[in-house]
Amino acid sequence: MKPPAQTPQYKPFNPVEEAIKLKNEFSLPVGLAHPTLYDIEQNIDQIDQYNLFIELNIDKLLVPAAKQNHILQRIAELLHSTSKIQLSIGSDAHTIFLIGAVKPIWDFVVENNFHNRLILISE
Repeated sequence: MKPPAQTPQYKPFNPVEEAIKLKNEFSLPVGLAHPTLYDIEQNIDQIDQYNLFIELNIDKLLVPAAKQNHILQRIAELLHSTSKIQLSIGSDAHTIFLIGAVKPIWDFVVENNFHNRLILISE
């Protein structure tokens, strides 16, 4: 999927640029919520360089199984290309039937041995 066209009236929101600004302001973990595969592919170097985490969210996997497999395989390739990007697991609780729906993402973490990349934030 391509990003929307940029016009003088509309400058697309860049989640990575905004996350980097926050990372520079605060000393807490900063990550990308709900990134698309396109977001990850286009920004993997910056995500790695600025130590941003990626939230893997079920809402990006509500596609036919073949496409879901492609998305997860490509994300795995990108994550295996760098060793320090951390992950969080999310379910899109904006839709009631998705609350807690994290099994496909958990399976992905287990299959790719990404346990050590999970970020847990506690107070």
